[in-house]
Amino acid sequence: HFASQEEEKFPQQKLSSLSREHQLTRRESEVLARVLQGLDNGQIAQEMCISVFTVKKYLQNLYQKMEVSGRWELFRLK
Repeated sequence: HFASQEEEKFPQQKLSSLSREHQLTRRESEVLARVLQGLDNGQIAQEMCISVFTVKKYLQNLYQKMEVSGRWELFRLK
């Protein structure tokens, strides 16, 4: 299934807005985008060429910055 440009554009705008609002780093934003796509930590690590440990560290940082306790809460912000 291919998303139209409009469908792709809104999530990117929302991601940019969340990243600015919560002062996420570029890499934290990249992890957030992949979480919101439904990827697990292993898939994120593979796509970003980093370790699963590093993914978990980015997630801890962005959870703290976004004041959420876990991955599932990120979908409420979407």
